[in-house]
Amino acid sequence: AILMETAYGGDLSTAMKQPSWASIPSVTLARLTVELLRGVSQMHAMQYLHGDLKAGNILLTEPCANNNNHDECQIRIADMGFACKPVHSDNEKGGTYTTCEGVAGTPTHMAPELDVIQSASKPEKARFWRQDIQTILKQDVFSIRFLLLKF
Repeated sequence: AILMETAYGGDLSTAMKQPSWASIPSVTLARLTVELLRGVSQMHAMQYLHGDLKAGNILLTEPCANNNNHDECQIRIADMGFACKPVHSDNEKGGTYTTCEGVAGTPTHMAPELDVIQSASKPEKARFWRQDIQTILKQDVFSIRFLLLKF
């Protein structure tokens, strides 16, 4: 069983569509951004890739735009279904690649330069053809950039 707190504020995608979202002070948006960056930084420090960061997978503990409770809402990163710890492997041609189990997230939120290739023999594995794990973790950074453009 998985136990987690209730996100009374719903997901960020829905919250940003509300007319009241425009009234949130910039200092609150900055704080939420820092919370998101800290959460992703913590995952990356453990060399985990979220793999599907988008507004729909960011939860708010409280509604940020209602009743002036801007300081009470906090970010929670959700939907860890694509999260993985990249592992280096050798391929049959003598090169190396980094493999993560599972599909690699929402294509419209992924960094185009990561060259995600679905393996024909094992479609459940997404292979990132890069030499270093830090390059793989940049997928989350690209997704955050994409998300912040919507703020």
